[in-house]
Amino acid sequence: PHTLHLQFAGNLGLLSLGPGYNFSNDKYRVAFLYGYVPKIIANRSIHLVSVKNSFRIFQLKTGKSRLSSYAGFAPTLELGGNSFVKLPSRYPSNYYKPNAIRFSLFAGATWRPDWYKAKGLIKRTEFFAEVVTADMLVWYKFQRTISYSQILSMALGVSFYIKR
Repeated sequence: PHTLHLQFAGNLGLLSLGPGYNFSNDKYRVAFLYGYVPKIIANRSIHLVSVKNSFRIFQLKTGKSRLSSYAGFAPTLELGGNSFVKLPSRYPSNYYKPNAIRFSLFAGATWRPDWYKAKGLIKRTEFFAEVVTADMLVWYKFQRTISYSQILSMALGVSFYIKR
C-alpha cells in the first residue's frame, strides 16, 4: 500500500482504518477500510467494510505543501448482522428495502504540509476533511421525511504515506 488511511465519521464508522493506493500521480485513490461503531454509540456494535474511491479535482502547490480538492464515492457493506442484503423471512414481502449495502458520496480537501519530517516507515502525512451523504439519506430527503441539514455529515482524517 501507498498509505494508511485513518478516518473519523463520514458514514464509514465512528473510526475507519485501512490501506490506500494512489494511481495516476494521485489523481485517483482507493482505500480499503474497516469501520467500527461501538455499542455505546449505536446501541449495537456496527462493523463495516468500504472501498473508498476518490478523484482529485484540482491541486495547489506551495513549496512542498499541497492543497487539493476531490470528490468520490464509497460502497459500504455492514457485516455485524444489524442489516440485511435479502429481506429476512420474518418480514412481509417489500416491508423493508435491503440495507446492508450503502453508497456514500463525498467531496473534500486535503492538506499535505511541508513541515513533516519523515520518521520510520512514514514519509509524509496528509490531513483531510470532507462533506458526506449516503444514498438512503438522499432517498429520505426526496420522500420529504428529513431536511437538507440531515443528509450531510462531516469526516476528518489523516493519510500516512508509507516508505516503500
